[in-house]
Amino acid sequence: MNRPTTKLLASSLCLLALNHPAQADDAPLTLPTGTISAPAIDAQDISLQTPTTAGSRLGLSALQTPASTESLSGERIRQRGDRSVQDAVSRGTGISRTGTPGDGGTSLSARGFTGQGSVMQLYDGNRLYSGMGTVTFPVDTWSVERVDVLRGPASVLYGEGATGAVVNVIPKKPFAGEIENHLRLGYGSYDSQQQALDSGGSLSDTLSYRLNLNRLRSNGWIDRGDSASDFISAALRWQATDDLAFTLAHDYGDQQPMNDFGTPLVNGRFHEGLRDKNYNIGNDKQHYNDQWTRLTSEWQLSDTLSASNELYYLKAQRRWQNAENYNWDTASQQLLRSGNFAIKHQQEQVGDRQTFTFKHGLFGLDSQTLAGFDYNRIRFQLNSNSPFKDALPDGQPLDLQHPDKGRFDSASAYRPQFQSTTKQMSAFAENRTQLSERWSLVTGVRRDYVQVDRDNLVDGSQSDKTLTGNNWKAGLVFALTPDPSFYGQYATSTDGVGGLISL
Repeated sequence: MNRPTTKLLASSLCLLALNHPAQADDAPLTLPTGTISAPAIDAQDISLQTPTTAGSRLGLSALQTPASTESLSGERIRQRGDRSVQDAVSRGTGISRTGTPGDGGTSLSARGFTGQGSVMQLYDGNRLYSGMGTVTFPVDTWSVERVDVLRGPASVLYGEGATGAVVNVIPKKPFAGEIENHLRLGYGSYDSQQQALDSGGSLSDTLSYRLNLNRLRSNGWIDRGDSASDFISAALRWQATDDLAFTLAHDYGDQQPMNDFGTPLVNGRFHEGLRDKNYNIGNDKQHYNDQWTRLTSEWQLSDTLSASNELYYLKAQRRWQNAENYNWDTASQQLLRSGNFAIKHQQEQVGDRQTFTFKHGLFGLDSQTLAGFDYNRIRFQLNSNSPFKDALPDGQPLDLQHPDKGRFDSASAYRPQFQSTTKQMSAFAENRTQLSERWSLVTGVRRDYVQVDRDNLVDGSQSDKTLTGNNWKAGLVFALTPDPSFYGQYATSTDGVGGLISL
């Protein structure tokens, strides 16, 4: 599809000099109208008529969806200066950011539910199962085309852990047309730097691509507060026939966030002069590496039947090594550093989702049904120095103004703790039936089956669990006029005690 074009009409007014001979008919001199055109890449007007990916798999708009939805364009997010998806989403209604270094800084809270196990975050409709409550993707907002939000339960769409809300990040896609390149260079406080590239367009009549690169660096606002982030998003689309298309996409993110565990209170009071001090150890670590590869096929089998398949491979490696507790001891009037934690996550996920969408009649009414199934196999391993005993049980004394960097110092050995293999399968269906000109009914059902095998790498023991979940929804929408509509919905949800793959 060709990209929209913005046209600017230019006109000029010419004033004649006094000594210039007048035209015979005294008509004013008018220059010909010129046209300046510039492609409006990713210029997307979002309204209640925009299909939302978070609220339904049927491509329904917000007005057609019996749920509370919201959409944010990537262009607006970047104009606001939001550097993370969580910053952008927390500007919306009813969602707060609750991220910490332990959960990758991405945790959200909605409707009283908090964390990765209750507020689900998707990337291009795909779910990375959270291990130990941690998700570290997507990396930034440079490659974001749109963010869709569904507030309320959505386990019938995405399975266990979608109770408070669902956030779906849609990356920029390949497009047909002339190749366009956009470059961003930025510099700011604390030696903050950005070099970013967005390139896309047609390589041939059937091939189009999109490439996004983003490099961020900063010295930070605390001592030893350096941070670095690198992100690559690449996609190639092949329009094999008019009815069949394939898209191969790969996303890579490498993050080393600023390691800041806060400023201690001295005798119960905050001292402004300490806010830029870093009391962490000298060999601290906070490093996230994520890779996502996806192969998507879209096939229009007939006027009434279409199919979509997505095969994906996700890999994440995370590493922390810090002293995270800084307490003021009133008896000795000293600052004590403790809490030496060393943790590593290794996670791999392979999955496939197949859906079929039918347009049909139901008791003489126009109806649309989506049916599908998905499968995921997730391997997760945790290494740590549990039970996290410090070499100095009372903590290491530090100078408030000139803290000694020191080294990681734990009495507990850093070693593999456990590994798990999780197999997840589900079948789901969703239907929308137009009951009348104004009334429509949206229903859905889903059944999940999960098998978790866990090996304790410390004592050699093994355990396994089989879990099932059934969820459904039913909602009515009344279109008062083409612009406003009213809805009511009943939906169920499944919320786990903890992260499914690290039970």
